[in-house]
Parts: sequence; structure tokens; C-alpha cells
Amino acid sequence: ERRSSVFYRIAVKSFFDADGDGIGDLQGLQAKLPYFSFLGVDSIILADWSETDHFGVTDYRRVDPSIGSNEDLAELLAAMHNVGLRAFLSITPHYTSFDHPWFEKSRSASDLNPYRDYYIWKESKDPKRKDPPDNRRNDSKESVWHRDQNGSWYFADHGEECPSLNYDNPRLRKEMMETIRFWREMGVDGFVIEDVRLSKRANVVGDSPRYSNYEEYFEVGAQTYRFLREVAERFSHEFPIVLNVKKVDPALFSLLLEGAQRVADMLLLDRPIEETGIHAFAFKRFLKEFISLQDKEFVEVIGSPFEDDTHDRLLSKVSKGKECMAASKMLGALLLTAATVPVIYQGEEIGMTDLPKRIAERESAGSYPNARSPFQWDSKANAGFSLATFPYLPINENYREINCMVESADPNSTLAFYRKLIAFRQGSPALLRGAFRDRSNGDVVAYTRSLEEETLLVVANTHSRNINYHVPADLLSSASECLLSSYALVGKTLHPSIGLRPYEVRIYRLRSSN
Repeated sequence: ERRSSVFYRIAVKSFFDADGDGIGDLQGLQAKLPYFSFLGVDSIILADWSETDHFGVTDYRRVDPSIGSNEDLAELLAAMHNVGLRAFLSITPHYTSFDHPWFEKSRSASDLNPYRDYYIWKESKDPKRKDPPDNRRNDSKESVWHRDQNGSWYFADHGEECPSLNYDNPRLRKEMMETIRFWREMGVDGFVIEDVRLSKRANVVGDSPRYSNYEEYFEVGAQTYRFLREVAERFSHEFPIVLNVKKVDPALFSLLLEGAQRVADMLLLDRPIEETGIHAFAFKRFLKEFISLQDKEFVEVIGSPFEDDTHDRLLSKVSKGKECMAASKMLGALLLTAATVPVIYQGEEIGMTDLPKRIAERESAGSYPNARSPFQWDSKANAGFSLATFPYLPINENYREINCMVESADPNSTLAFYRKLIAFRQGSPALLRGAFRDRSNGDVVAYTRSLEEETLLVVANTHSRNINYHVPADLLSSASECLLSSYALVGKTLHPSIGLRPYEVRIYRLRSSN
């Protein structure tokens, strides 16, 4: 879908507060629409928008009242379309809050209760012992079964407060299809289906999956596949369906994206970010994962975000020192020159960082304070995010140095560099459609993007020390020019050995010398 697209993901409650209650809102987002034209992005993903409590969705067809109303969203969508922006809604369809009216109604075991099968209920194998129906565990090694006050067990692999929906139920599937239609008719341009999990038992042999039974490739099996397939059948010819997929083997891309059984138009991969939470962070492993995607099939419809609203900031894992701005530019260059679809998370383009540890630890575990600390607009109180005395999450203490207003006036800022990169990408056929070839060496990530007679060389020092990069000999047979650099340059010609400063990145255009 439109190779030139640059996506921008927003956690609405953290973006801009128009009514002064301390929480970002839809009217605030509408007030800031000129910013997206200034930045150069064209597709917006709205996260954190539906009516929820701390645990999950409580109403799929209602905007969270703390950020506005359905009417506010309709007005926002119209305003976005007027300035050429596409709007994607982020939806988590796999579980609800246990305060959702559906779950409250499902608790009755009556044979006449139509909501009972909206969720997955079972009885103990041995009622006297009150044991769960089986020994299945989730990723946190906790039982996926939880005992309700009525004595029955319900399935909830995301935690006790998040009962899983049962998509074997055709009435539920119809309800969710109508929900997607409801938002589409309001003007939504596409949907991001969040938290799609592929089974650890996915049967991949060599570089290709065995297609004997598509349902086996999904963690919850038949019901997840059935729901996604039905969404694709009904809607993908009208608007794009994007899956945010966890831990997917690239060999399964074709299963998800092509053929009569496909379930999506585009994938967002959570795996590189997720890996940073499972292990002690290793930037080399992260980069290896990212670079390995770039020459895969379907790369033009694969997004591999560096940050999102449910993880700590990648920038703070990479650099905490004085080179933080240089590191933020380097990350932006990789994101916007690679073959994958770029997805920027709010604040990434100005180099926002995690909150100080003492502040982040003070917040509730479920609020993701580092990812959702309010956007830093200017140097005024609360970083210009809100006029409230106490915003719903703390403002980062570095907001006076790292904010949109300061960086807009600085031609050497992270924001200025992102704007250059986005404009450069959209004007470069090689970046939009060119073949990718990895030319990395040690702590220097390097690659070419080539299309017809245009070849670009991207060179990035991913370390905080000075490093020399020895340019492959076959690239030196070309006349060259450095088109973009994160540092001031003395000369623009490509030499056999390039001295790179901490986190420095350069983009060269190579021309045949003949």
C-alpha cells in the first residue's frame, strides 16, 4: 500500500491536551494536524483511543470518554482527510476487560444465555479438587485459566483481568465485523489488529512453511485464523488490514500476505522490540534482526518499528550520554532508509528518552510511563502538553532541551534531520523500491539501495566511539557524493576508508565513473 507512506503512531492520551484536564485528547490531536504536514508523514495510527479500563477494552464502539466522543473522532477524521492524512485505528480484538458488559453477561451458565460463548468457559476436571481444566501456561508461566465467582473457569492468556474472546462463536465474529464496519463508515482508512500471536509450534521446514493446516500457525489456533480470514475476505478489497504480529518467522510472511488464504495487507513486526524486553538489551542483536528483514520477500509491506506505546524507548537503551542526539539521528536514518515500511512513534523524531528511573518506577506497572510520557512540544510548563497542574503521566525532566519548538529552530536537531530523511526518502526511487544489499562490518551498519542506475550507500556508526569503515572495493569504482550526513562534513567524496564519529550516519549517491 503506497510505498512512499511513512506511518506515525500516536498514543492519544499522551499527545496534546486541548481541554486542560491533564489527558491528551482528540481535539488536541486535531489542533496539531499541521505538525504532520511539517514533518512529512502521511499515515497516522491511533492507539490508546477506545473505551478501556486498566485491563482492556470495555466498549469497542465508543471512544474513551477521557479523550473525547465518537463525534470528536468523526470530526478529526474529516480534518485529517482534508490535509491528505490517512487514519488507521489500532484494535485489540483478542480479549476484553472483565468489566466489559459481554463478560458480565457471560457469567451465567444458562443454556439460554447467548453471551456465554462469547468467552471460553470450562469446568474443573475434578470439581472436588477445584483444579483448572488443564495445565496450559502463558508467556509469563501463569495458568491461562482463572476461576470465576460462579465456580467455572474462563480462559484468559493475557491475565486474570483480560478474558479471551471466543471467535469460534459466529455471533461474536458478526459483532466484531459490524464494529469494523461501524468505524469504516465513520471515515477510518484502515485498521491495525494488535497482538496477533503465531504459535511456537509453527511448522517451518527450511525457508517455507507447511501449509497443511493454516490454523496451526496461530497461537489460539482455529478461532484466531477464522476471525482474521473473515476480516480479510470482507474488507481487504475496501481498505488495508495491518497485523501487529509477535514473534513471526519470516518464512511465514507468505502465509499471512498472499494467496487465497491470506489474512493481511501489511505486517508490523513486534519481535525486534520485544526481544529487548526478554533479554538484557544487546544492540547488535537488535540490528542483526532488523537488517536480516531487509532482503526478505514482501519487505515492501513489512514494518519493523523501533519504538511503540508499550515498550521503553529504544534510544535510551542505545545511548544515555552526551551523544544521545547523534544516536537518535542514526536510528532515524536506519528506520527511513531501509527497505521496510517506516513507522515512527511519537517523540522518536525529536529524540525523546525514557523518564528518569526514580520517576518511571513510581508509576503504575500498566501505564507504560516511558513509552507514554507526554509529548514535549515546547519549553513551557508541562512541555506545552497540558495546562493542567498535574498531567496524567509525568513530563520528562529534559523537556527544555528536547522539544519540538527548540528543535524546529535548530537546523542541526534530530527533528530537522528526520524531516530531511523523510523528504529524501519520498523523492528517491532507490529508497522506495530499490534492492537491498548488506555491506556491514563490525559496529558499522552499511547497505546499498539500488534501482536501475541509482545506487545509494548508507553508512552508520552504531557505536559511541570513532570508527573507520573500509569501503568495499566494488563501490569505489563509482564517482560519489555524500547527499546527507548527521555531522558537518569537510568533503563529500567517498574514500576507501571513512572515519566515522560516534553514531555518525552518511548517505552517498554512487555514480558510474564511465
